[in-house]
Amino acid sequence: MTLSTRLPRYLLTLPGINELRAVALFGETDPIHTLVSAEQFVAFAGLNLAVFQSGQYQAPRRRISKRGSPHLRRTLWTMAHLAVRQEGELRTRYLRHRKHGLHHLPAVTAVALKLARIVWRILKDQRDYCPEGRPTQP
Repeated sequence: MTLSTRLPRYLLTLPGINELRAVALFGETDPIHTLVSAEQFVAFAGLNLAVFQSGQYQAPRRRISKRGSPHLRRTLWTMAHLAVRQEGELRTRYLRHRKHGLHHLPAVTAVALKLARIVWRILKDQRDYCPEGRPTQP
């Protein structure tokens, strides 16, 4: 019996996920109850924005901190990269970022940031992903 067959089924409802990514995601985030907010989960993944400033200088662009788990960050980024190819709210978000002049990779990273918040909520509530915003029963 493989680990993927013992994973909760609600993980496989996330956009851009397959069994291998579900195992990686679950392995990096278990136990999820130690992270009390979505922002802590984003920081744990290293997707939070870092501020670059010195004295009066403040950098015109902000980058992700990359201080968290590189495996979780890569898994979320790969899921986001696949999710922007499918119809749905994440593709709409990606296209909106592209329309405002953001290049492909930063736009996918912005989607990965949104996906990290979605993943945290799904793992915390132990329920299926419902893109319309209507929660399903666990």
